[in-house]
Amino acid sequence: MVENFERRRIVVKRECERILIENGGVLSSRSLIYRLGKRTRYSLVPSSLGNLLRSHPRIRRVSRWDSTYYELKSNGNPDEPSKES
Repeated sequence: MVENFERRRIVVKRECERILIENGGVLSSRSLIYRLGKRTRYSLVPSSLGNLLRSHPRIRRVSRWDSTYYELKSNGNPDEPSKES
């Protein structure tokens, strides 16, 4: 069971990053979940996607009062400190 969860987490992170790169770097959580579901066999809800992507070094979650979206950070190297903080 643990191995499957770790695999799922890795696949979701990798595919989310690829989807964001292909679509200009910004997508709403619903659009990202829909496209992720078409590419993988995993069906996710917004809260589980947020938990899986929380520790991703290159994807940032942005919440507005009416929506949540994910975007690629402008700093592509996870080892360099970000200038946003």
